[in-house]
Amino acid sequence: MGADALSMFWFNRNLLIFRNIQQIGHDGDDRILVLFGTGHVGVLKWLIESSAEYDLVEFGGL
Repeated sequence: MGADALSMFWFNRNLLIFRNIQQIGHDGDDRILVLFGTGHVGVLKWLIESSAEYDLVEFGGL
């Protein structure tokens, strides 16, 4: 698998994760906690911030 194919797989994987988040049933005031590793956070954060459906609230961390 070349670098281009691997990067497409990785981005596609993040799109699938985001799609799974979108399929979680929720009302306007519900909260969804998403825990993922650092490799996924950048793309998932971008997808969530780009969506009018969600307001991103980052956890305070350690």
